[in-house]
Amino acid sequence: MHYTKRIYKNFPLHFAGYEQEPNFILYFINFNQEKIKEITLEFFGKQQTYPINSSESKITLVLDEDVNYIPKLFSVTTDKVNYLKDYPDYDTVTSPKAIHSLGPEKELYRRELKKKFNYNNVKCVYEESVKYWHCVCGHTNFSIDDKCEACGKEKSKLAEVHPSYASQAATRHQENQILSLFLALYITLYLIDIFVQMFTGDFLFTNYDKNTLFAVTNRFIVPVLIITVVALKMVFNNKHIKVATDILKILFFLLVLYLNILPIISFIGTAYNLTFLWSVDILIAILVIRSLVTVGQKVYNFSLLGTIIVFFFMSIFLYGVYKDSKITIHPEGVSLTVQEEGDQKKYEMPETLNNMKVFSVIFSYNKEYEMEELVVSNNASIVAFTSTATFKNLKVVEVKENNKVYYADNNVLYKDEKIILVPLAITEVTLNSDVVNSKAFYNHYNLKSVTILENVKVIEKSAFANATNLENINFAPNSSLKTIEEYAFKNTGIKKIEIPISVENIEIGILDGCYALESYKTPFIGKKRENHDQFYSSSDIFVYHFGSVIHSQSEKIPQSLKHIEVYDIDRIHNTTFYNVKSVETIVLPDELLYMGKSSFYSCESLLEFTIPNGVPDIKEECFKYCSSLKTIFIPASVTNIEKNAFQYCNELTTVIYLGDKTNLTIDPIGNQKLIDLLN
Repeated sequence: MHYTKRIYKNFPLHFAGYEQEPNFILYFINFNQEKIKEITLEFFGKQQTYPINSSESKITLVLDEDVNYIPKLFSVTTDKVNYLKDYPDYDTVTSPKAIHSLGPEKELYRRELKKKFNYNNVKCVYEESVKYWHCVCGHTNFSIDDKCEACGKEKSKLAEVHPSYASQAATRHQENQILSLFLALYITLYLIDIFVQMFTGDFLFTNYDKNTLFAVTNRFIVPVLIITVVALKMVFNNKHIKVATDILKILFFLLVLYLNILPIISFIGTAYNLTFLWSVDILIAILVIRSLVTVGQKVYNFSLLGTIIVFFFMSIFLYGVYKDSKITIHPEGVSLTVQEEGDQKKYEMPETLNNMKVFSVIFSYNKEYEMEELVVSNNASIVAFTSTATFKNLKVVEVKENNKVYYADNNVLYKDEKIILVPLAITEVTLNSDVVNSKAFYNHYNLKSVTILENVKVIEKSAFANATNLENINFAPNSSLKTIEEYAFKNTGIKKIEIPISVENIEIGILDGCYALESYKTPFIGKKRENHDQFYSSSDIFVYHFGSVIHSQSEKIPQSLKHIEVYDIDRIHNTTFYNVKSVETIVLPDELLYMGKSSFYSCESLLEFTIPNGVPDIKEECFKYCSSLKTIFIPASVTNIEKNAFQYCNELTTVIYLGDKTNLTIDPIGNQKLIDLLN
């Protein structure tokens, strides 16, 4: 250790002791090997200076022969500083506090003295011949009298003869070494535990709102308290505040007790990881044993060790008893993870377990259960599973009549008006709750028809995704549906769908992978209805409904799609139907007032088209490359046709214009065939 770079940097030179015969010898601890220039002693109020010019730790002085008493060390001067004069605690060689008052540094002094002077204990030389004792009043008594010279208190009751300062310092130092090792290892274990929990889904908070405070207490608050208590104990050890260290000892004991009671009351650890708890127990036990050997404190350490051993084996026993049940005890009751049921046809959730309410039943995400009938208990408030495919043979769902959280309707499980579970045996379902929640029908490969009634407002993400045999989606005429989230009908077998006029938001890819789709009717194109009154964006194109914001990705649109109808909008933006190659008919509402550039660019299968009465212009390249277009109906409202609007429409044979041709302006570039047909 480089003392000068740590706590000794402010005190590199210290007086250690002396010998008086035959010569006057002074012992110094000289950490920086500073050259001592001179030493000044005081004799009856007079100072005498002795030149030294040495960096040795042992200084021999030849005093006057008539000096027969111990002089006072007045000052030690080096080329850097005048010691002792600047540190009044070291004003005399006869004072025991010359070393003992150093505080936390005394332990390092002990080591240095032992190394350099073969001293077994840190003390002034004066202590070797004279006993002293400290009274509770603070006075140091150098006499052997039984009463304090200052206050008269009896030594036998109020004092300790020869307090072993060095022994105490060594004990505190050894204890701090053990505590620092514990801190380092505990923090390492804690960080590893957090890292593991991040990948197992139980980081700080559980999945259950009611358990949040409990989880945070055990996962965060208690470890912080342990680290804080141990750190404070190390600080107060250095400051020699016995009351504080004793209080912290008790607090640490209580925290360890809490951590060990935790797996007992929770069987396998609640929100806390049992492996982590056991690791901490083993760590503490090893360090306690080491402390017993080096530090002592037998009552405290044996109590701590006994507590750990008892609860450790109790938690192991309970884990062995309940591991097959995979239960976790929370403040509100038992959470049960259901194991493989084998050939069991019916599974009924238990109301209680070990006289505790079973509030949570979890079906593992990586298992397929064989049960055909599921009965939800009265106490169940959480039924957790990954998807409908978890129950591949399920046909019947029943909820006990007193359950206040769940209910079943036609074998469909609901919670808070949200659909939770639909047995795979069901082929048709009618929904009327506020929300069809995310992945409610995910992988439901037997489902063929869904009717969505007027109360449904939201169809969440991937609600029907991968229901590959789903062909029909029927919405109530008075539907209040507002939002269809992304990929809601992804990879289904839908052939025809009509989005209700009430819908205001359609997220990306609701029909992604619907390769059987033949007819699509929608109130608007793109993401939001209001976008059609604002500037053009990548979410205003038809292919957005099929999972792309790039208009050229026409492969996203199924080749089976032949008919598109859009209603209740007044404009379509540039490239709205760009490259929609398979569609034969596109119907737009009469109230349409605007069609953007390249709106139907490369709609190669489009056979005929009627421009809504109200559109004033046919924009540039609007029908370019519509190579199958044969008939076009143009209302009287159209007075301008821009260049290349009908370029490469080679099959165009019929153009019906309902207005006065004299008022119609046609750019001849790319529109010559249209002009010829009009004439």
